[in-house]
Amino acid sequence: MRLQPAVLPGFFERYGFGLEHDDGLAYAVDLDLNNPKMQRLARLAERVRQRKNFKIRGANMEDVENEIDRIWDLQNSALAHLAGFIPYPREAIETMVLPLKEMADPDLVLFAK
Repeated sequence: MRLQPAVLPGFFERYGFGLEHDDGLAYAVDLDLNNPKMQRLARLAERVRQRKNFKIRGANMEDVENEIDRIWDLQNSALAHLAGFIPYPREAIETMVLPLKEMADPDLVLFAK
């Protein structure tokens, strides 16, 4: 299922996410597991995981250069359908990621495949 941009805010908000910035690319969520919306999201994630056989892994900070390549590919692939989209240069992703390398918790930076 490919979500169109106009659908995304409602989709995210239905599962407890709130818009974090005006660009529509950053959402925040309260991770309180007692929150009914978080419980609903956890149930949905489990159903998807069982049905689609996704594998989730944390970031490998020892291989940050390849992780940056993955983020770069994901970012550009995910936004390519937007009108007027200009692909991010790898350097832009690197500039965002490298300052966070020392403080990021690899168990909270997740990749799904």
